[in-house]
Amino acid sequence: MEPTTHSALKNAILEWDGKSASAIKTIYQQFREFDEFPEWSLSMLKDAELQRGASYLLKQWLSDGGSLSAANIKSIHQCLPTVDDWQALLHLLQSAEYLPIGKAEKSSVEFALRRHLTHPNTFVRAWAYHAFYWLARQYPEYRADADQFLNMALADEPASVKARVRQLQKQGF
Repeated sequence: MEPTTHSALKNAILEWDGKSASAIKTIYQQFREFDEFPEWSLSMLKDAELQRGASYLLKQWLSDGGSLSAANIKSIHQCLPTVDDWQALLHLLQSAEYLPIGKAEKSSVEFALRRHLTHPNTFVRAWAYHAFYWLARQYPEYRADADQFLNMALADEPASVKARVRQLQKQGF
């Protein structure tokens, strides 16, 4: 690993205003070709100043077909209860379908997701339903709870959350 490149990524995220979509996409384009890119981004999830940018970079990496080792996926799952920034949490929840949950982590992931279903931010709640759905797709023992949560969301949540839930229900288990 070339420390100067890791440092350059860190500095780029620190210089990013935390809002500009085009700027973070440019950062992604600059660094995604490095073999160490996912590990660098993952290492930055533990730093509150870097969480938002690093989580976006990881989400983009995964949605573009990038893969992570089982150990790296486990690290992301371990971050779920401790991420400070709501947008960083949102990015991780949006990546749920790319992050298979190991048997050893399923209880802690379940606990974190249940907690996020009541998050004050509606976007986080919507994507917590998404992540819980993917947990239930992987582990059928959670399907009854997932169905119950999705049905409750349709009755109680704002329209933006209901839209996400309807999309999940259309996919089925």
